Amino acid sequence: MSVSLASVSMLDYSNERSTVKVRIDQVTAGNYTAQAAAVSALATAIGGITLGNIASRILTAEETFVTRTPPTDPAAQRETKWLVRSEDTVTHEIVRHEIPTANTALLTAGSDFVNVFPTGVLADFKTAWEAAVVSKMGNPVTLISLELVGKRL
Repeated sequence: MSVSLASVSMLDYSNERSTVKVRIDQVTAGNYTAQAAAVSALATAIGGITLGNIASRILTAEETFVTRTPPTDPAAQRETKWLVRSEDTVTHEIVRHEIPTANTALLTAGSDFVNVFPTGVLADFKTAWEAAVVSKMGNPVTLISLELVGKRL
C-alpha cells in the first residue's frame, strides 16, 4: 500500500521550530478532502496536548501557513517532548513519533506517562491520531501512550 506524508511544525517559547512527521494513507483526488481534514484535526489535537504554537501543517498537496508568533508560556520548549507510541494493528509493530513542547499538566500523577485518554484534549488527540496516522506498512495504528521525554545532552 502506498502512503503519503504529513507534518506539523511547532514554535516553542524561544521561537525555535520543531516538526512532527507522520505517514498517512495515500492522498488521491478521491480522498483529498478527507485526508486534509484528518491532518487538520491531527494538528489541532497536537495543539491540545502541547504548549507550543502550531506554525504550519503540510500535506503532500497542501502547505498551510498558520503563524510565526511564538507561544507566551515559557514552559513551551521544543526540548520537552511527547514520545508517542502506537501499534500497527496488523503487524503489531510499535511505531514511535516525537511531538515538541509537551504540556506536562496532562501527565498521569506521579508518572512520566499519559496512559489513559478519557475525555477532552487527550481523547481528541487519540481520535485524530488514529484517524490520520498509518504505520510504515500503511496499516492503521492504535495509540498506546504518551511519555514525557527531554533533549539528551
